Amino acid sequence: IAGNVCWDNSLNPGAMTDDQLRMNFPGGWPRGPKPNFPTPCASWGKTNLPWSDAMGAVFIGNQLYEWLTLETRWYTNSFGSVFYITTGIHGLHVVGGIVCIALLLAQAMRGKIFPAHTEYVGLYWHFVDLVWIFLFPLFYLIH
Repeated sequence: IAGNVCWDNSLNPGAMTDDQLRMNFPGGWPRGPKPNFPTPCASWGKTNLPWSDAMGAVFIGNQLYEWLTLETRWYTNSFGSVFYITTGIHGLHVVGGIVCIALLLAQAMRGKIFPAHTEYVGLYWHFVDLVWIFLFPLFYLIH
């Protein structure tokens, strides 16, 4: 399958890295009993959350393009099966993250970002990226 892998997926690690940097609030997320963030944090969300969603969409777009253009199918051999299952499950988790980030963006547009929500979504997004750090070399770098 390595010879058939789409070159566009070489962009995915860069997209995910840039996205991870934007998902982190400078200086860490404020903690405490405050019901919502002050205005500068909502401003940060309006600026960076759309970029995180866009990079997630680029990732999914690259993955879908690769799936549609690969000669190997999930039923061709066991490696193809493992490839489609693992990248498919990972892709579903990325879509879930895109939805969660969109919900955070909606909060930011109203001027209220809740610390717990943002922290949970950030941890989830980082976990999804961490999984890709292991999947990318497994399928794209190791021949």
